Amino acid sequence: MDMLLPKYKKIILRNSCDRYGISHFFAEQLRLPFVPRSFANWQHGWIWIDKLTPDKLFDVKTTRKSQSIIVCNVSEKKVLESAEYSNVTVGGLPFAYIPKQNVQPIPGALVAFLTHSSEGGKINNSSKYLYFDYLESIRKDFSKIFICIYWLDYNENIAYEIKRRGLVPLSGARPDDKYSLLRIRTILEYCPYVTSNMIGSHLLYALYAGCIVSLTEPLYDIRADMQKQLENYCDNEIDYILYGQDIDYIKANFSWLLVNHPLAGIKNVDYAKKNIGEEWMLSIEKIKEVLGWKMVDQLYGYGSGLIRRCMRKFNCTLNLKAIL
Repeated sequence: MDMLLPKYKKIILRNSCDRYGISHFFAEQLRLPFVPRSFANWQHGWIWIDKLTPDKLFDVKTTRKSQSIIVCNVSEKKVLESAEYSNVTVGGLPFAYIPKQNVQPIPGALVAFLTHSSEGGKINNSSKYLYFDYLESIRKDFSKIFICIYWLDYNENIAYEIKRRGLVPLSGARPDDKYSLLRIRTILEYCPYVTSNMIGSHLLYALYAGCIVSLTEPLYDIRADMQKQLENYCDNEIDYILYGQDIDYIKANFSWLLVNHPLAGIKNVDYAKKNIGEEWMLSIEKIKEVLGWKMVDQLYGYGSGLIRRCMRKFNCTLNLKAIL
């Protein structure tokens, strides 16, 4: 049995509300003829660390204090409001809004998610082949083992290394794909078992979808992988940047997910519902409001954006005249 997944459809990314196709999903729910520009920021991923600061939630350099911001839970709202962000709404994570796709699960199938690069930086993940070897060693225990790879890391070489071990490569999420979140939800419904060697949103999504979830060795060593990239930072700065992602933190805080074999993984839908913010999900009309999709908000958003651009240009002109 093969997976039938939504095909990739490229979209234009204007801000975080477009990423992974969530604005397109909401526009279809509202039966809009097009996807309006959003003047908000919506936090996408699971923030699992216990020491929250605004920069762990958003790019504080580009997010205005008055901008509409949607976060997962009340704790995150309080963190932003303590930093004088004045327009924060609690609405859960976008993935919570993606409905069940009701596909027929592949009995005994496992999908493994790799840690991945981001637009902000490419990772080496030199240990991935050891992880492939581990997955190959348990191949007989599952009907199929899929390996989901983020679009930035997918290439012919990695696909070859997966296939030659008798495993199946899958191209995972990408921000400019209209159906990205639908694809991930569908993959999770096809596979009763989900594992990874790194903590991340994929594990929360898998728990939310009702999968049997695990963290398995060899765990991804982010400190070793990013050592060269961070060589110009002091130890305290490195600790801050990597906080919550290194092996010691994972073992201390997510020991309940660490097992010797994915068959021994756990189900915990209640944990997922709490951490994905299901209780804070917004009505579709409220979403229209916080995204700035009402006519008055569209006029204000485009108008204020034009004024800011003019002011920046005016200031640049004044600075240039001062130099000359």
